[in-house]
Amino acid sequence: SQIKRRQKLFQTIHPSGELKLQQEIEEGGGLIISLLNSVGYILKIIKKNALPLFDVHIAPILGPYLRCKKNSTIILDTSMRLATIALYTDCIQHCGPTAAQRYGTPLANAIVSVLGNNNNAEELFQESLHGIAQIARYCPSAVLEPHISTLLQVILPCSSASKKDNVNNPLLVEYAVSALAALFLFGPFRGFFGDEDVLLSCFITQLPLIHINEEDAQFCHQGFCDLVLSQRITDSYEIVRIIGDILLFQQQQGQYGNGRIVSDQ
Repeated sequence: SQIKRRQKLFQTIHPSGELKLQQEIEEGGGLIISLLNSVGYILKIIKKNALPLFDVHIAPILGPYLRCKKNSTIILDTSMRLATIALYTDCIQHCGPTAAQRYGTPLANAIVSVLGNNNNAEELFQESLHGIAQIARYCPSAVLEPHISTLLQVILPCSSASKKDNVNNPLLVEYAVSALAALFLFGPFRGFFGDEDVLLSCFITQLPLIHINEEDAQFCHQGFCDLVLSQRITDSYEIVRIIGDILLFQQQQGQYGNGRIVSDQ
């Protein structure tokens, strides 16, 4: 009911583009986002058993935020679009192959729309990169195949940006690197980009990944180990640097033995 009420508020658009009842919208937003975050935790905990709940109670309400058109007022509700993409991403990641098959395509279409618009909020862009990585890992390759050229054009520049200055968001850069790895280095589209050395150089330069969530970081670090063991990476300086940086980070965080980046090397 809160979401439907919010949709009605967003329909009260003034011709000049200003929202009426802006304060009421903002006050209700925090509660809705908190409720949707709690649904995300449920998906992560009970996994595929949560899919019927998602099918019946979540998808019918949040679906419009994936399918919103340019002339729709829904597209202006960045907070809800962000929460929707995050929740659908959790669903395909944690609720099994059926969920990935069912919701991968609508999620991919929504994400490609976000990534193709430079005017979108940075957090929405960032969550979309995270979603692409999960689609690449858990959905059939046919889901992303129609968009793969577009995705490469967006992801490669983002994953090549420096994390060491104050201009770029390091979290966004690392999610771009995770998407690059899941698609083109360890995923269904390996070989799509002709010069793999360019991708490897970009990937290695950004390691270790210490800002994104642990599961995505570990996926990339495990992939790094596989690259070393298969001798696709032979630069001893970079290998030692990456391992040393991860060991230092884990020591600073009070974490030890987390992932194959430590144990395999």
